[in-house]
Amino acid sequence: MTGILTTARLVCKDSQAREKAIEAFRKIIAYTQPHEPEVLQYVCTLPIDDSLGTEIYMIEEYANQAASDAHLATKPVQDLIQLFTTGDVLASPPEVHNCPVKHKKSIGAPLSVSSNPVIVLLNSTSSSADEWRGAVEGARGLNLVAVVEDKETDSVRTEMILDEWRSYESFESGAGKSVASPANEAVKIRPIAGYLGREDKSKL
Repeated sequence: MTGILTTARLVCKDSQAREKAIEAFRKIIAYTQPHEPEVLQYVCTLPIDDSLGTEIYMIEEYANQAASDAHLATKPVQDLIQLFTTGDVLASPPEVHNCPVKHKKSIGAPLSVSSNPVIVLLNSTSSSADEWRGAVEGARGLNLVAVVEDKETDSVRTEMILDEWRSYESFESGAGKSVASPANEAVKIRPIAGYLGREDKSKL
């Protein structure tokens, strides 16, 4: 079955509202990691440029649609939805992208959140999924890459997890040039809670 990568950008009303949302995500993580083996990634992140102090980026990876549906029905997720419907947390509706995984590659065991790994979310309207796969899979320091096709925005989205920022800078100045375009968007984020993979599920 086809895996699903979900990415979401949330803008909260203020920093206190963001803390409420982060706490709710921590409760989801505490439930999901031991009880939902087909939720392959679940990580709460903040932007590297966190000047606003109100943004959250979520990354979720599911083994299949059934796993995504089952996760949505769990009590911690329903509690989060209830929190969001109060009107006290979000400044605007979340920007959510649910996309089938086209290509995925992992190297070694998943990096831990505590190791401060580099995560970059890329969005491109100028290069194909196969072109992105060819560009990113040889990147130095790469731990995981997932390439998806977003039919709603007619774009290719790529999640890269690397060991350090020098590795991403090397990619940008090297293989990344082959898919470089002014139309590309790169969001640089840092994880604060969750997990970036499961060792028994991380390889295709």
